[in-house]
Amino acid sequence: MSEFLEHIEPKRIVLMLAAIVLLIFAAEVMYLLWPQFKDFREINESHNLLKRAVSSSDGLEQQLTKTEAAVQSLSH
Repeated sequence: MSEFLEHIEPKRIVLMLAAIVLLIFAAEVMYLLWPQFKDFREINESHNLLKRAVSSSDGLEQQLTKTEAAVQSLSH
C-alpha cells in the first residue's frame, strides 16, 4: 500500500478523495434525507386530498340548499 501511495500521482489522490467524499455524501442523502422527503410527500398528498374534500363539500352544501329549496317549493 505504501508503494502504491509513493508512486501515485497527486491528481489521482485528489480524485480518489473526491470520489470518497461524494460516496459518503450520497450515502447520507439516501439513508438520512430520502426517508424524510418521502414522508413529506405523503403528508403533502394527504393535505391536498383534504383541501379537495373541503372544496367539494362546499359544493355539496350548495347542492343540498338548492335541493331543499326545490323540495319546499314542491310542497307548497
